[in-house]
Amino acid sequence: MLGLKQGWVLPQLRRCLLLCSLCVGSLLWAAGGEPLRIGIYQNPPKIFIDAEGRVSGFYADITRAILDDRGLAWDFVEGSWQEGLARLEAGEIDVMVDVAYSQERAERFLFCEETVFVNWGVLYTRQGISIHSFMDLQGLRVAGMRGGIHSDGPQGLLNMVRQFEVDIAFSEYPDYRACFAAVVAGDADVAVVNRLFGLAEEDEWPVVRSTVVFNPIALKFAFSPRSPASPALIAVFDESLHRLKADSGSAYHRALERYLPGFVQQRSVIPWWMKVLLPVLSAFFLTAMVFVYVLYRQIVIRKKLEQDLMAAKEKAEAANRAKSSFLANTSHEIRTPLNAVLGYAQILADDPQLDRNQLDYLRKIMAGGEHLLGIINSILDMSKIEAGQQELVLRPFDLRVTAQSVRDLLALKARARGLGFTLELDDALAPRYLGDEAKIRQILLNLLNNALKFTEKGQIGLELKTSPPDSRGHQFLRITVFDTGPGIPEKDRERIFEAFEQLRTERESIEGTGLGLAISRQLARLMGGELTLETASQGVASGPSQGARFLLILPLPADSPEDSLASGGDSPANRAAQGIRYLRVREPCRVLIADDRESNLDILYRMLVPYGFVVTTARDGREALAAYERERPRVVLLDYVMPQMNGFEALEAIRVYEEMHHLPAAVVFMVSASTLEEEAARCLAAGAQAFVRKPLKKDELISLVAGYVPFETEQIDAGERGVPVFARGAGEGFVGRGSTEDVFLEGGLVRTALDNMDGEKRETLRRSVRIGDVRAVRAIAEDIAGEQPDFSRHLASLALSFDLAALKELFDDGE
Repeated sequence: MLGLKQGWVLPQLRRCLLLCSLCVGSLLWAAGGEPLRIGIYQNPPKIFIDAEGRVSGFYADITRAILDDRGLAWDFVEGSWQEGLARLEAGEIDVMVDVAYSQERAERFLFCEETVFVNWGVLYTRQGISIHSFMDLQGLRVAGMRGGIHSDGPQGLLNMVRQFEVDIAFSEYPDYRACFAAVVAGDADVAVVNRLFGLAEEDEWPVVRSTVVFNPIALKFAFSPRSPASPALIAVFDESLHRLKADSGSAYHRALERYLPGFVQQRSVIPWWMKVLLPVLSAFFLTAMVFVYVLYRQIVIRKKLEQDLMAAKEKAEAANRAKSSFLANTSHEIRTPLNAVLGYAQILADDPQLDRNQLDYLRKIMAGGEHLLGIINSILDMSKIEAGQQELVLRPFDLRVTAQSVRDLLALKARARGLGFTLELDDALAPRYLGDEAKIRQILLNLLNNALKFTEKGQIGLELKTSPPDSRGHQFLRITVFDTGPGIPEKDRERIFEAFEQLRTERESIEGTGLGLAISRQLARLMGGELTLETASQGVASGPSQGARFLLILPLPADSPEDSLASGGDSPANRAAQGIRYLRVREPCRVLIADDRESNLDILYRMLVPYGFVVTTARDGREALAAYERERPRVVLLDYVMPQMNGFEALEAIRVYEEMHHLPAAVVFMVSASTLEEEAARCLAAGAQAFVRKPLKKDELISLVAGYVPFETEQIDAGERGVPVFARGAGEGFVGRGSTEDVFLEGGLVRTALDNMDGEKRETLRRSVRIGDVRAVRAIAEDIAGEQPDFSRHLASLALSFDLAALKELFDDGE
């Protein structure tokens, strides 16, 4: 009995409270003597002013229905969307229609509990543009309504493209019509609008609706937080909206059918005879229906699970991309100060006054810096692997030297831990292989460092064996790294190759990023090989531990002398391999260095001055351009990132200045801590001779400059060179276009050479010079190298320096 009374009393109590709030609200409005102020704006078909000046639309009809039912007076207050919200917040109006609910807006306004309906964002494009995902927006111009939830909201377009790392040019417009107009006029490529506006207006505009929809949002009435009547008004709107939505014949549904036909759902009614027939169906059909229902439920559950998994996958991929971008940017920032550490260490190493201990300290600093650089490169490699941007750089190299340099780098650490280090090299190894030496070296360092971490006693080892060459000249190398540590448990044999996974010992967690094995396997597969855990054991209490054995199998072709010449020629890598020492420049040579960091300028200055260069410095691109125009240096080193004018812009300005004043082109090297291949390719295409990456290595830099400036040199025998303990692959720090020794002939010799040329070749050369085809000029120079070597080198020098004016003068002087 008590439960019955409670079930009856509570609903009655709620009704009484509602009636009291309505009475209080009515008294407040009556005391004020003024009609309610309802904020509206132009957004057909939801709310708009028609051609006769009457406020029309879905919101107008249901607002009138609610207020007329209560006998309340009102006035519509017209303005823009932003003006309406500002007036509502200031208390200048009482109600604002068509406000999308968000947590941020809930802190500024009051909202009714009842939702009018749910809307979402849609992207429309101009003709000829196809968009199927947010990734397709890359580089496009997007128009959106100022302050609109589908543009600026938490799940709006701007936040979504930031999450997907998509760059767009976003412009704000006062309303959705203006967004469509911007697309039609060509001022924008894409317009972001809500679905209701799109359904009503898309047939009137030459725009195309995309398949991208997002940001479902609840549309409600918003109320002024300054008005004491707002709580009573909210109760009125909630009760009236609930009642209107429940009645299929109410003004709410009539307004939907009139203004928003796409939102009206047609419902079918089950015939009465079907309801009568169903109970008398046979047990067979009943069982079948139950089976179908169970199967249907399983399908629904599976689809829901797949959707959840897909959403989780997309979220994880977005987080992974954000992580990769963060790591790449962070690594870029670390490489800049690391340039100072390694740069000054190299400069100090040339000081003859240093004693043995000081040199030993420097070697340790350089070893630590190189190790830190290796970690940074590993992080960048993982980012590139995840983005599918990792590429092979094939160069001839000596695998024995690579293995010995790795051993020398880690032998000291092994001795410090009381471990032995064995290196076994197969006698059948070829003198040189053609492959990506840097990636092979990185895999070996990762595997051996892991062996050092997990081995407390005994030894670690590296074995290199080869199989006979196959029909294509490929040798399958079997590289084994082993240790006498505790081994790898069976359950962890595949997990250890996953990114950010680390093996924990019983005593402690081993330091590291958990990237080494994941990167190593990916790099091995990139080179056509495989990395596997050959044997593993967990170790036993008695007897020696078997440890772990990692097997790296790689197909590498042996390099022939012809291949070495074709792949590098007179490159810095080949010159370094030949043991050439550069003493000083043969004649005075002016060099311009531009960098906004004082330490980078100082390092380059101290690296170049001992070789006889006359060095001028600049701290930004504009200052560098002014110095170039004033002093005409032969060699220019530009930092890629500088204030006022960056290095790429300065390079373009220098090439334009040279062409305008018919000057021989200077040798320009771009210097950067960036590892992006796109930036290197962009600079080379704009006329840079090479793209040098930080941290700088002095020997590589001097060897690179020597390709364009004559040096006094001496040959170093193999015994003096030794094995570079801290060497990366020669030439690894820069990307270049090749070089040749500058040879220029006098005008009379040029005329004689042209006269002696084959008529067809001379005509081809004339056409190539006329259209500025430098590549064709270099090809002709190579073609006549055997017949006219001096004139061939003359042409190659002019083509390499992009001296188009001098090339055109060939035929002006020759005719």
